Amino acid sequence: MNNDDIKSASRKAMPKFILLTLISTAIGGAVGYIPAGLVRLGGRCRL
Repeated sequence: MNNDDIKSASRKAMPKFILLTLISTAIGGAVGYIPAGLVRLGGRCRL
């Protein structure tokens, strides 16, 4: 593989990587936010 092939492959993979990162961040934020909200509203949260 030469340098141009590597750059092309990197550019092709970038949108998928960004999308996966955003989805993972959203899921992780929801998973962390929901238990924190339950603790704040009702006391202990046993998950």
